[in-house]
Formats: sequence, structure tokens, C-alpha cells
Amino acid sequence: MKDEILEYKRVFLENASDPQVSWRMAYMNFCDYCEMARAEPMNTDEDRMKLAADIRKCSELLVSKAIDPKNIAMSFVLWKDNLGG
Repeated sequence: MKDEILEYKRVFLENASDPQVSWRMAYMNFCDYCEMARAEPMNTDEDRMKLAADIRKCSELLVSKAIDPKNIAMSFVLWKDNLGG
């Protein structure tokens, strides 16, 4: 299941960082990723914190795409470098 979740995240990140992909499509990919992650057991505080931090980073990426969809690829590179995405 972990590999499947990572694949959903990869699809989201690719689409969120592509100026040719609509914000709505990236948002739907994000929802799919969250739905898959929800099905995964989160037994420890560390698991919950990692997921919460990841959801926050992905949400910030969606905000960036909504604000400036043409410049999202460069924003994504900077975001990933600065926040350890």
C-alpha cells in the first residue's frame, strides 16, 4: 500500500508543478492522495506528524498554483529546495 500512496503523491506533485495541468486536476490528484493516505494506519505520533506535514506542504503547493499557474514549475523547485519536499 505504501508504494501506491507514493505513486499518488508523485502524480499530484507532477501535475501540481506542470503549468499545463489545471488547478482543479491537481486538486483532484491531491484529494486522491489524501484518500489513499487515510486508508493507511497511523499508529504513532511520528506517522501522524509526517502525514500532517506532507499535507501542509502539498496544500501550499496548491496555493502557489492557484496564485501563479504559469510560474508554478520554478516555484516548485524553490519550494522543494527550501522545505525539503
